[in-house]
Amino acid sequence: PLHSIWKIEHGEYNPPHSFSDSLVKGTFPRWDHIHQFTPITTDSCLLCDQITLTFPGLKIGELLLQKFVAKELTR
Repeated sequence: PLHSIWKIEHGEYNPPHSFSDSLVKGTFPRWDHIHQFTPITTDSCLLCDQITLTFPGLKIGELLLQKFVAKELTR
């Protein structure tokens, strides 16, 4: 299920600019997530997330899950 427990491992840490994490165990064969922070003012920043993932079940998994995942990430 998509709502299973995920085990995440933190990767690169470059304060105050970015950090990353990757899925070790969970729903997707691959899930890499980079969080980047860009200063806007002295007390605010823009957060930009970049996610690279592989869907389970090869192409059929992608076809079945792509819209659902996009909707959840947008939310």
